[in-house]
Amino acid sequence: MKNHNKIKIPKKYKTYQEKVNFLTQEIMTEYSEGTRLDTSATAQAIRLGALLIELKKLVKGEEKIEWTKFIKKKLPAISLRTIQRYMKMALKVDLDSCPSLAHLGQVRLSDLISHSGEGVTVNDFLEEKEIETDIEPEEEKAIFRFRREVDALLKKLEGEGADGEDPSEGEKPKAKTQKPRDRADVNHVMQFEVSSKALTANIDSIIEDKELLSEIDTGWVEDLLEKLTELKEMLDELDQ
Repeated sequence: MKNHNKIKIPKKYKTYQEKVNFLTQEIMTEYSEGTRLDTSATAQAIRLGALLIELKKLVKGEEKIEWTKFIKKKLPAISLRTIQRYMKMALKVDLDSCPSLAHLGQVRLSDLISHSGEGVTVNDFLEEKEIETDIEPEEEKAIFRFRREVDALLKKLEGEGADGEDPSEGEKPKAKTQKPRDRADVNHVMQFEVSSKALTANIDSIIEDKELLSEIDTGWVEDLLEKLTELKEMLDELDQ
């Protein structure tokens, strides 16, 4: 697979430790600052993945500690699953040659990655499926059509994958045990649920107001989806 999204470490950092410090600082700064005005959440996630790939190369060559243990120690704020997702996107999505892929968002790109197969980039996969990706950033209608075409492709691919027999059929799901929560935890969960209901009500009112809906920045919606995806991954990790 072609090497893209490559990170260049400034020449002033010569030793192993200097390079590791530079990369970890860049990762934490990118992750903690959130989406900048000059980039999308998806482009930022792919840059984070490229930084993590470069860091992993250094660690595997020098450290005796395992990569997973290293990132838990050095990057505790980012879950392992999120790190793996960022790295996979950096490997499989070439934004330099096709910036329009950032308009798909992380959810669609992750689904495309899972269908594209080993050693095949999302760029090549979409080309193989004859989906036009050469779109100008200001062409909002073309971007909307691009997303719908990809959604239709994913729906078709998921339908094809569902044709086979479910291997887990007949197996009883294992019961999940939950840790008891103290009062502070319960209050926090209740506050979260109230906020979630308020957000849902606001979204419902926006959907009903067609004029307001047309003014909504689609980038905000994509960012919200990315955050909800990260939240789901963290909840899935807690359940395991």
